[in-house]
Parts: sequence; structure tokens; C-alpha cells
Amino acid sequence: MADERNRRVLTIQSHVVSQPLTRTCNSFRLVHAIHFPMHSCMLHRLVSKQVSGYCGNKAATFPLQTLGYEVDVMNTVEFSNHTGTRLRPVSWGGRRVPAEELKDLFDGMEKNGLVDDYTHLLTGKYVFLSVYVNSELSGSREDFYAIYGRIHWCRSESACGVGDGRRAQTAQSKIDNLAATCSVSSHSRFRSVCDPVMGDDGELYVSNEVVPLYRQIMRLADVVTPNQFEAETLASTSITSIATAHQALSLIHDLGPTYVVITTVSLPIHHLNPSVSISSSPTPPLFCLGSHRATPIATPRQFFVSFPTYPGYFTGTGDLFSALLVARLTEALEEEEAGAGASDLSPLARAVLKVVASVSQVVKRTRERQKNFVAEGEGKPGEAEIVRRCELQVVQGKKEIENPVVGADITFGML
Repeated sequence: MADERNRRVLTIQSHVVSQPLTRTCNSFRLVHAIHFPMHSCMLHRLVSKQVSGYCGNKAATFPLQTLGYEVDVMNTVEFSNHTGTRLRPVSWGGRRVPAEELKDLFDGMEKNGLVDDYTHLLTGKYVFLSVYVNSELSGSREDFYAIYGRIHWCRSESACGVGDGRRAQTAQSKIDNLAATCSVSSHSRFRSVCDPVMGDDGELYVSNEVVPLYRQIMRLADVVTPNQFEAETLASTSITSIATAHQALSLIHDLGPTYVVITTVSLPIHHLNPSVSISSSPTPPLFCLGSHRATPIATPRQFFVSFPTYPGYFTGTGDLFSALLVARLTEALEEEEAGAGASDLSPLARAVLKVVASVSQVVKRTRERQKNFVAEGEGKPGEAEIVRRCELQVVQGKKEIENPVVGADITFGML
């Protein structure tokens, strides 16, 4: 739970009126945040949201408020429902908000002095996160606007550009400019986190021409959060064992980031250290892998968190994960800075453990409700009314969000 400092969050992302269930559980996507080292904390989020159902901004807002953050919301997409739905008939309404309109909104906020109070910015492609140092440090309007410029570029060139290679040359020039900007930043404690959304389940969402561009973007990030397929793509290697996981983590470190979190990985349990006990379950667990390498020549500290899987379709888990990570990583870094919360675990490990525990418990609660409407193994719901009844149980999971319990079905270990 956040302390008495006023934390204010602006979340900017797409807005979907009704969010049907389209993805399996445990595909956690970390989104992006800026934590200005200020006495008051405010977060700005640019990702997706729906009016009915829990995905995007709606999946992120309540958890952040529950943990003591004031949240302001700006939507980048306004859709009636998720475009991947199998509702009958397949259709949706709404629009993608033009980048120019988003910039107009920022201009209005800046002119009215509404930017200075934000401590966090949460969006869909980058996280800029700084450690809270003391109440005398503050993010300036220029700092906020410069950071927004980076995020604005990422979203318009990468996300909205539908990932072909036609803009690669222009994008490369902008990456070089961003790298130069980062190197002279007046706030050396800023931490940038990149969620390299390229694909999943063996399928690229972008063209092969764009993959080298993502590798270049990695050098701008302190923290990257690929899923298994994206990590394998970035590292140009398959993850099939602990040895290959080590290799992939190290290869991604070589691209630039200090922290690497592979959000979901499937690994054979027998490859783990025999001293680590993974609880038995009807379905094999998934793993979240984390690695911290302080310098390019340092030995990385690598860990895993195993968590259970559940049959069913769950949307919004990534948005929930990202929002909780903003709060929990901020909490862990501040504890480290203050010398509080002594632990053998790194701030990253402590944050990831809490986030995985909360998300896993909310997903479990959601699955229990889904059983009333969708038979196990039946597949993706096809009726809108059933979909609405199977949404992520975010509000009902308030207790799990506030006080996550790392139970026997979640295991931590060093790789």
C-alpha cells in the first residue's frame, strides 16, 4: 500500500467499450511508467481501455487507486469491443484516436499547468521509471514533455505503424536522437522500461524487417519485459532449458538493458535445481524469469517465479500486471533507497513476486466465476452476454491486490 505521499497517476491508453475474453491466462504484458522523484506521485498511462469489462485503462485504474495512487485517464483508442473477439457476428465500432489529438490534449494540460504534478506515466510501449530519492527533487515540465515525446514516437511509429519496414530508416534516425537525449538527461535516475510487443505463441505481429529495429530500441531501455517468443526473437535463440534461458537473458542484456524480465516462459520442471520444490498441479506451471546485471561485465543475478495456470480465456491480465508492477517496483526501490525492508531479494525480485501473486489470485477468482458460464475445454466464449460475465474479477480481487499472498503454488528460486 502506498504511504501518505500524494501519488497521482495519469493513464493514457485505448478504450474498448466491451472487452471479450480472447487470450489465455498468464500472458502478462508489462506496460510503461514514469516515476518522477517528487513528493507527490501521479501516473500517466497510454494504453487500451474499455467501458464494460476489465482490460486496458480499466484493468489498471482500480488497482493503482487501491494501492494509493490518484489516477487520471486518457484514452488512445475507443472501441466497442476487442477486435480479436469471436462474438457473432464479428464486428466492432469506434476509432483509434489520432496522434495529433493526443498531442493537443498534452498541449492543453501543459498550458494549464497540469503536467507538473505527475509522478508516473504509464503507456503502451515504454516505461520511464525513476527511484524516489527525496521530496526536494521534482520532475520539471520540460522533463515530462521530453519523455512524452519519446513515448509519442514509440506509439505512432511502432504500435500504430502496424510494424512494417517502411518506416525503419526514419525510426532508426529517431532512435539515434533519443539515445543522444538520454545520455544528457538531467535526471540520471530515470529508468526506461520497454515492452517489445512483437508477437506471441510463435507468431510475429510485425514484419521481420522490424525485428532489428526492436533490438536497437533495447539500448534505450533499462528494463525490458518480453514474453518467451519475443525474448527468443530478440536473442535469436530458443528457450528450452535453464541453460538456454541463461543464454537468452545474457544476450538480451548485451543489447543494453540492465534488467530483463521474461514474463511467461514454459520450461521443463526437471531442469530446475533439485533443491527447488515446485508444487504439483494438474497442469504444469509457467515461469516468469528476471535478471539484473549492474554493469556490462558484471555477473547477472537471475531468478524465476513459477505460477499456476488455469484453463479459460482471460483478458486484461497484462494491464493488471503492468499497473501493479508500477506500484510494487516503486515501493521496492524506495525501500531500498531508504534502507528499509531488509531482504536477500533484489527490489526487482520482491516486486515481481508480489505482482505475480496478485495477478494469479485474481485470475483464479475469475476462473471460478467462469465455471458458471463456460465449460472447461469448451473454448472461447461466443456470446456477448457470456463474455460480460467472464470478465477479470478486478474489483472482487481488491484484497488480493492490496495484500498478495505468495502461496505454495508460487515458487521463487535462483536460476
